Amino acid sequence: MTLPPSTKNGQEPKVCVKYAGPMELWNDALVTPCEGQSRRRLSPLRLSANTAMLRTACFLCVIGHRELLEAISHFTTGIELLKTLPETPARTQHTLTMHIALGAALQMVEGAGAPEVERAYAPAYVLCQQVGETPELISVLFGLWRYYFAQPQLHTARELGETLLRLAQRADDPALAVIAHFTLGATWLFLGALPAARQHLEEGIARYTPDQRRALVFRMGQDPGVACRVYAARTLWLLGYPAQALVHLHDALALAHELSHPFSLAYAQCWAACLSQVRRDVSAVYEQAEAAVALSTEQGFPLWAALGTSLRGWALAMQGQGEEGMAQVCQGTAD
Repeated sequence: MTLPPSTKNGQEPKVCVKYAGPMELWNDALVTPCEGQSRRRLSPLRLSANTAMLRTACFLCVIGHRELLEAISHFTTGIELLKTLPETPARTQHTLTMHIALGAALQMVEGAGAPEVERAYAPAYVLCQQVGETPELISVLFGLWRYYFAQPQLHTARELGETLLRLAQRADDPALAVIAHFTLGATWLFLGALPAARQHLEEGIARYTPDQRRALVFRMGQDPGVACRVYAARTLWLLGYPAQALVHLHDALALAHELSHPFSLAYAQCWAACLSQVRRDVSAVYEQAEAAVALSTEQGFPLWAALGTSLRGWALAMQGQGEEGMAQVCQGTAD
């Protein structure tokens, strides 16, 4: 998929920047039939959407792997059922909602760079064009950024980040600004522009406030407040400020614990182990990696479980358990 034309030429679709909670997103699908359709005609859709609503926690609070797989199945079924209905604005809106939910769940299970993720978000972007002024555009652009960043197609990711920043500035919305500065900070880090990365990440940290955590887009994957701190730590380490990097890392772990958000915590633990590795703090690597593996195995986060296993293996090898350590490194790499 190429970057959507309206993003490439600078003419973004209009967006009303507000953040709907999970119940707001699903109420219409559960209660209001599409124009001209009877409630009986929509009963299969409503049944699927009802289950989907119960599974919405899969990307808001990140529950277990089995529930995530069930959620993906229900969202996919809902999208297919919607195709059987006449084209109406309500059907378009419901389909958009389900594509966003599907993309978020797929990122948890398959990883942000999986082809299935793009196949969920690309139609969602087209639907945003049809709907017009819609708050869902933010979730779609953020989901697409995650995909292109993971590929990594960094110049496309940068363009998406710049689009998000323009939308944030136009709306004067601090929560959206956190998302935008995170995407640009992470992208500039991987492009090697460390001062620019630091500036955006520190802007994101400064604009992050606790009340923003209710925003749906904040619950897609790791929390942006945690992510900004993790990436700031990595950037500061590379810039030669190890003490400042450690402060941001500890702040990221504390925030992830405070949020009670398992995906954010596993994410922070893995990156804490990575930074501890370059600091040659073997005991800290083992502690954080062990915690990440336990949490990720329990919750069903294969990426963080694999990375944690490799890091734990490295720590074991450094502690003299070479054979067991190498086995775990190989296991994590294979997974």
